[in-house]
Amino acid sequence: MEITKDILYVGVNDHLVDLFEGQYDVPNGMAYNSYLICDDKVAVMDSVDAHFTDEWITKIAAALGERTPDYLVVQHMEPDHSGSVAAFAQAYPGTTIVASAQAFNMMKAYFGTDYADRRVVVKEGDTLPLGTHTLHFVTAPMVHWPEVIMTYDDADKVLFSADAFGKFGALVATLPAPILVLGYTAYMMQLYFDFSGYSDMAIGIGEFFGITLPENFEYPYLACSVGEYWRRWHISLSSWFRDYVYIPLGGSRCRLRRTCLNLLIVFALTGLWHGAAWQYVVFGLLHGIILCMERLGLRRALEQLPRLFRHLYTVVLLWLTLVIFGAPGLSEGLAVLRGIFTWQSGAKGYTLAAFADTKLLLILAASFLLCGPVQALCPKLKAALYAKKAPSPAGMAGLLVLLFLGLMRVTAGTYSAFIYFQF
Repeated sequence: MEITKDILYVGVNDHLVDLFEGQYDVPNGMAYNSYLICDDKVAVMDSVDAHFTDEWITKIAAALGERTPDYLVVQHMEPDHSGSVAAFAQAYPGTTIVASAQAFNMMKAYFGTDYADRRVVVKEGDTLPLGTHTLHFVTAPMVHWPEVIMTYDDADKVLFSADAFGKFGALVATLPAPILVLGYTAYMMQLYFDFSGYSDMAIGIGEFFGITLPENFEYPYLACSVGEYWRRWHISLSSWFRDYVYIPLGGSRCRLRRTCLNLLIVFALTGLWHGAAWQYVVFGLLHGIILCMERLGLRRALEQLPRLFRHLYTVVLLWLTLVIFGAPGLSEGLAVLRGIFTWQSGAKGYTLAAFADTKLLLILAASFLLCGPVQALCPKLKAALYAKKAPSPAGMAGLLVLLFLGLMRVTAGTYSAFIYFQF
């Protein structure tokens, strides 16, 4: 995103965090700000949270093309500002790190190095010429922490304030349709692994205390109809609504018209269960309408099709309704759908290459395989996952490695609660 002719925004949005630093309510997520100043020399202003290192470095590379950064200016050492410094230094070994003396001391503690062979220590009144632009440094102790500096660009009259001003929240920009498709596909996978993951954790912890909890997710993305999906997805929730709302209303024992009304009521309430917002009500009603259509004859028509087509029908409808479900509001969800169906172009600098790095695509591919297809193709693997007997030493070692890697990933960045906690 272009700020001036020579200054570009290369920050990232974190739409998973909803409570920044444990105290600031950010329902739409949080922006981690970083900028490029492109002159005779290139300066990068601040880094981002470690969870978004790859996206950030990919944005920088896409913006610079064949060029590489000459300087990384680290104004502040909180994790959302400095979490990607070490990865950046490794990716660009020729770049000089610019920061205050206190910041370099903190880098020594955080990263095991103070970059003594590639650093410039700045203090109040120091300058750094880039060409047309000259950066002027101002110390700002205790604006956040005592190592903070601010930077003034005398060419474009821009102050880089280390986020001392403004408000908390994610930035809004028009994203191109390919990024919207990729983003909501990733969200669909994340939603399943988040919901199913916390349920599996609860099941495992329950076993420690001799409490057996029922399976809550039965590979719902393998469903071949929306009705089957709801028999596999969040089974405890759908069972509760079936037993305490749908059946008392008359269930399917009534005339077809009344049964459809019962379904609409139940799914409107299911939507409201997720939150008192219109996007959840519309999400629930859409599913109620689809289930009514399946009862009115669509299901019989689908049964005549090959399983692959029935599966695609289900996944596509789920994906479209999850766009509404996952949006901050109903108007935003409808705007996303409109952008996808009109295949909109996005703001300058927002390209698929800036988001879809190799790591993301590999994780997405793994999620496609592990959300059900691998377990369906390998029944022995599924049986082993559900077995209550202790795994072999090799299996135990593998599980411990996965646990360790997971803990490393979680502790590398800021706090991010389960998506389920939002509801």
